[in-house]
Amino acid sequence: MKIKLLILSFLLVLGLFPFQGSGGNVYALDGNYSKFENNVFQNNRDFIISPNPATSTLDVYLPKGFENARLSVFDVLGKEIYKVEVNSLHSTINISKWNSGVYLVRISTETYTQIKRFVKQ
Repeated sequence: MKIKLLILSFLLVLGLFPFQGSGGNVYALDGNYSKFENNVFQNNRDFIISPNPATSTLDVYLPKGFENARLSVFDVLGKEIYKVEVNSLHSTINISKWNSGVYLVRISTETYTQIKRFVKQ
């Protein structure tokens, strides 16, 4: 499993592996989550991480129906460095003490898994 995650991490960092949600869309968050939710998540199962790149905190926004998901963060070597059960549609992760670099965020439910990357500056 670690070898597969390491290979996937490497391909994601190089941008050679297309994965669901990798369209590169950037969304400006204005603090109005309901407006944001209506515009972005309509008929969409992608989660959103913001800001990217990040320096101190990372906000994770989930679409409706993903309230009881598992959120994991991995470094590019495949080591899981953060794990939490998510019970709301918006979570904030304090990343201020993490090393600079590329990380992978995985959201999983019983029937769905999605991975996105972000950069910690």
